[in-house]
Amino acid sequence: MRYNYIITIPAYNDIQEIIKYLAINLLEPKIAQNYYDLFFDSFEKIKNNPMSYPIVDDKMLGFNEVRKFNVKNYLVFYTISQNTKEVIMLRVLHSRKNWKKIMK
Repeated sequence: MRYNYIITIPAYNDIQEIIKYLAINLLEPKIAQNYYDLFFDSFEKIKNNPMSYPIVDDKMLGFNEVRKFNVKNYLVFYTISQNTKEVIMLRVLHSRKNWKKIMK
């Protein structure tokens, strides 16, 4: 069964900051566009099989059934609502960030 996806405000802000950093700080607008496309292509793909990624191995996040997948060097955190058939994108964080601290 196909799900819809929702991007939370924090996840949207994360994506905007990533794109802004790549395009403005690094002066790489083409790379910024590529990342933008990669994020949204990944969101489209995850709709088809949102349970394909395991629940995060963390006591608090696992309790809330948070899952994650990679988009190059970024981690996308999400949950699944079975009631509404939605994949909810929670955050998009660089893999070097202390995501356990940020996600709590």
